[in-house]
Amino acid sequence: MEKYECTVADLGYYNSEKSVVIEVNEDSDEIKISTVVDGIDFFSSDECYLAAYQKLRDKLLELGYDLQCNGSRINTVQSEMMS
Repeated sequence: MEKYECTVADLGYYNSEKSVVIEVNEDSDEIKISTVVDGIDFFSSDECYLAAYQKLRDKLLELGYDLQCNGSRINTVQSEMMS
């Protein structure tokens, strides 16, 4: 399991930023990503890192949170080399 510290913007409160820990677990053929923001657990999984990350991003956006990194851009695509 790997852990990464990231910044999350709370879009409901004038882009106030919060620090969160994102946990990444590569279990067999699936990548699992999880975090907790304001006491709410967020979880996603997929066969590749970018798809799992984008699913997590979408779940966060539904509740008004935005991850502050380039992989969170809506137009981000995975390169062939990365896959």
